[in-house]
Amino acid sequence: MSEETHFATAYSFSIDASQACAVLRIGRRTFRVQVADFSWAGFTVAVPKKWARRFKAGSSGTLSHQGTKHPISVLGVAPSSDGNVHVSLARQDGNPLPHPTCYGPSKAAPRSVNQGDPVLTVASGLCILLLVLAMPGWGDAWGTSYYFTDGLNSIGRAMYQMWRSLGIR
Repeated sequence: MSEETHFATAYSFSIDASQACAVLRIGRRTFRVQVADFSWAGFTVAVPKKWARRFKAGSSGTLSHQGTKHPISVLGVAPSSDGNVHVSLARQDGNPLPHPTCYGPSKAAPRSVNQGDPVLTVASGLCILLLVLAMPGWGDAWGTSYYFTDGLNSIGRAMYQMWRSLGIR
């Protein structure tokens, strides 16, 4: 069964005008289009008549509609009664690609920590330095352990006063 026959036999659903706005990207060109209807096999979009020659059958691209990107290919162009042109688009696969919500590395994938990790090395070195400065023997000789104990005592007092002000015993 050919792709055109699949597209013609698919059940199609009309789209409300408030949700019909979409962005069609074919090659380097981006078009703001109105989705007329859709089905499991593809979409039909309405474009102005002057754009009709820009849609060649067989060209592929993406249709961004309602928060998802659909890989599509152009099946054909047909005139409509309202003066626009309807372009038939076929989905290249059944799973739409979600829009990226942010740019950069994904936060969902856990970061693997190994001994070659530079952050682990720097964090370990900083912890060792702070421990040496807080040690009673060397820290007292250098005068740094007093500052560490004073800082920890002031943090403890602040936490105690916060719990007391909340009425928690």
